[in-house]
Order: sequence, then C-alpha cells, then structure tokens
Amino acid sequence: MDLVSNCKVSGATDLASNGQGASDCSNVKVEGESIDPYRSDAMVRCPCGSSSETESVIKCQDPSCHVWQHMSCVVFPEKHGEEDPENFYCELCRLSRADPFWVSVRHPLQPVKMVTTNIPVDGTNPVQSVERTFQLTRADRDLLLKQEFDLQAWCMLLSDEVSFRMHWPQHADLQVNGLAVRAINRPGSQLLGANGRDDGPIITFFMKDGINKISLTGCDARIFCLGVRIVKKAQCSTGS
Repeated sequence: MDLVSNCKVSGATDLASNGQGASDCSNVKVEGESIDPYRSDAMVRCPCGSSSETESVIKCQDPSCHVWQHMSCVVFPEKHGEEDPENFYCELCRLSRADPFWVSVRHPLQPVKMVTTNIPVDGTNPVQSVERTFQLTRADRDLLLKQEFDLQAWCMLLSDEVSFRMHWPQHADLQVNGLAVRAINRPGSQLLGANGRDDGPIITFFMKDGINKISLTGCDARIFCLGVRIVKKAQCSTGS
C-alpha cells in the first residue's frame, strides 16, 4: 500500500473529511458588511498583511478556521471568472493538507504575499520578491533540538487550481539569514516538480536564536505567498 495513504498525525485533520461541501453565500462579505459580529475569534488574516475590513472578503471553508481574506488578494477573475470559488481555503488550511509527512506546530512567519518589483520591457516574466523577519523563541529552539521537529520554509501559488500543494515561483532564489537555500529540485524555468507539486525545504540548519531574516525572489507572472512553520514528523504506518 502507498506509504502516503497510511500517514496519520495525532490531532491532525482527516484530509478526506474536509472536502467539497456545497457553496455557501455566507462565506463572502461585500464591502460594508460586518464580519461575524457574534464570533470573537473571527478575523481578517490576509497575505497582503492588512487586517482592514473595508473591502469585500471571503471566509475559509475549514469548519475550525474563522479567517477572512480580501477577495482582491486571494481570488483572481482569470481563475474563477465572475463567480466566487465554491470551496475556498486559506493558505494555512491548504498547507495542513499539502504535505502528509509533516504536521504544522507553529507559524513563526504567517503567509506573506510576494510583490512585483520589476517588469521587464522585453515582455518576459516580472520579478517578484519578498523579505521578512521572524522570531524564534528559546522554547522554539529547544523544540527544534528534538529529532522529530524541524523548521520549514514553504511557498504557495495564490488561487491555485490545485489547492493542497506547495508551489514555488520560477527561478526561485531563497535566502535565510543571508545564506542561499535550495528551494526547488527542478530546472528554474520548469513550472512544478515531480508529481505536479513542490516541497518545502528544511531550514533548521540556517536558523539562529531571536530574529531571523528570510527573502525570496522569483521570475514569474503568477502571484505567490511565502511562510515559515515549525513542523513535526508525521507518524506513518508501513503496514498494509
């Protein structure tokens, strides 16, 4: 039996049980409507970095997630036409389903959207980049000293037609604390890795106590977001 199909993580969401519910118009709020006024845990957490509620937003479909995001940041008309997507998941909920070998423990760097920094006049792909700092506490450091824990950088294509996968931009250049990290195991011009998906590099070796810096540059017309998470190895059964 395929090893992936046997991976189970204690406390993790069953990948098969969170799937394709019917579309619900209540998951979209147009500009001017309030966001779940009776829920104290409802919030706007968008990869653009703004928590503003002054524009149309869409809610993550995961029943345990109460995050709203700006429609203009995460839903692109060229992907979905004029209709809202039936099953929308925020980046963290997509990430939790994207890699069966790791489970998220903490997110030192929440998803941040890459921005276009240069548009070549010759019509080639624009240059996108993002640079952020994130903090690792002493408790994080102690956790990462344990064999089953690691620090992982990850990237996703916003509004991807395949929701639950990692995806890095073309010609990805990833650096952690000024050191180059290999983000992809494919030619830079190739769109995706093996099996139509990419992986998230482990960056535990590059970390330091306190403030860390991460940057990513790519040449791609599509819009991506970057994040960092502490992960724990999934418990995988090899039995049939």
